Amino acid sequence: MWSRYNPSIKKMREIIRSGTLGDVVDAQANLGYDIINVPRIKSKQHGGGALLDLGVYSVMGILTAFDDMEPNKIHVMGSADDETGVDEKANITMVFSNGRFGVAKTSVLAELDNTMTVTLQKGRIVLPDFWSGYKVEIHRNDTPGEIEKTEFPPPKAAHPFNFNNSANMRNEIRCVRKAVQEGLTESTEWDSRMSILTAKILTRARHEFNYKFDFEK
Repeated sequence: MWSRYNPSIKKMREIIRSGTLGDVVDAQANLGYDIINVPRIKSKQHGGGALLDLGVYSVMGILTAFDDMEPNKIHVMGSADDETGVDEKANITMVFSNGRFGVAKTSVLAELDNTMTVTLQKGRIVLPDFWSGYKVEIHRNDTPGEIEKTEFPPPKAAHPFNFNNSANMRNEIRCVRKAVQEGLTESTEWDSRMSILTAKILTRARHEFNYKFDFEK
């Protein structure tokens, strides 16, 4: 999960864990693009659909906001393609302790605002283009109208990339390299437990649409 290694995501975690804005109340992570006509998106054999292509980032964002806790309940809404059975859009509402919840929203039918917002007791944290971006906005309740902005521009690359801010992938590479040098078997930023938890949530969501691979039937 390369997004987890980005400085903007790390900054968000740092603010949440510091407690300066109080406890997390709720969170929403939206990611969508009009890519329904890309052949692989409609192909079950290629793991197509909104959930597996884009939704994984939205789920990552919500889990990060709630400090990697496993949700107590999951509610899924959305739609699937009538012909292929592959999901086109989905909302995954994850319910955590004390009635707190996060919504992971994804779509391959339309471009969404592609923003993550974490609401806390004393303010909000907003990450534009959260999965690949480099900006963090802090809105404090006691200073309405004022926005504290922090930017972590991605490193410059010798050649252009196909997707937004892909130069940020080097953050993951650095971290994994460091883990290998230290003799670790996995990174502490995003370990196997988080990969499995994310896969469980996405699998549960897929099954709500009866979107199953052959080995699952």
